[in-house]
Amino acid sequence: MKKKLAIITSGWWMKCAWELGAILCLYKQFNITSPDILIAASWSAGTWSYYIAQQYDSMRNIWGNLLPTKKFVDYRRFWKIIDIDYLIDEVFSKQDILDVEKIYTSSTHYLIPALHAQTADVVYFSNKDRINILEVMRATMAIPLAFKINPHVRIDNQPYCDSMLTTAPQTHISKAVELGAQKILVIDILDKKRNILQYYLFTLWVFFHSRLFKRNYSRRLQQTGTYILPSDVEIFTLRSTHPIPVRTMLDNEQSHIKATIELGYQETLQNKSLAKFLLS
Repeated sequence: MKKKLAIITSGWWMKCAWELGAILCLYKQFNITSPDILIAASWSAGTWSYYIAQQYDSMRNIWGNLLPTKKFVDYRRFWKIIDIDYLIDEVFSKQDILDVEKIYTSSTHYLIPALHAQTADVVYFSNKDRINILEVMRATMAIPLAFKINPHVRIDNQPYCDSMLTTAPQTHISKAVELGAQKILVIDILDKKRNILQYYLFTLWVFFHSRLFKRNYSRRLQQTGTYILPSDVEIFTLRSTHPIPVRTMLDNEQSHIKATIELGYQETLQNKSLAKFLLS
């Protein structure tokens, strides 16, 4: 019997261009188009939503042509350096439209996690519930400080946002196991040497929340760090072993993006251990 496959992806904004290269390789070389489970948070949710909708040309167009613009990233626009509303309302809704119906009818159980902005609970939104995919993507991408100081995207009258907790794929391994995953492919482009300033600023953002928020956030971090994978579940982590051409999480230089996509494709293609894992 074929083992139930889950893919869990990390976010790290423009560095997710590497994931696009990996996606295209998984699709073209390994014929993986509909994993049993997919959990994608933060910016990776945008790319992987198009993957679930099987809009592969759209992914290349968005990354290569629509994101390299100051309408999306502009350091001089200090109150909204990265404009998620432009991404959702213009790029995904008008310029290269996401086929949300294909996401709803996909055989893949697709989950998009977001952080509850008042309780720090990690909430999973599912395509099986025919949620508003665009609004959920807006919530999971609503990065504090860079998008808005304290973003609250409301879904069913509850506030959600992005976080360093939800963007880390390790947070969601227990959820994949809960859903019956027997093989888990983790695609992780988080930089282990992430800018200390970014950690400091996010920690400061957490500090100014309620006691409940801070307690729950700390508890979930501890749970993730101490989670023990069941012995009958296989896991493989795919990450880059080379410097990614996209230099920072907000680097949307077109040449850097295209080079990063190609690097992701080639590293995925040449990873013999991954091939063995997928074919086992």
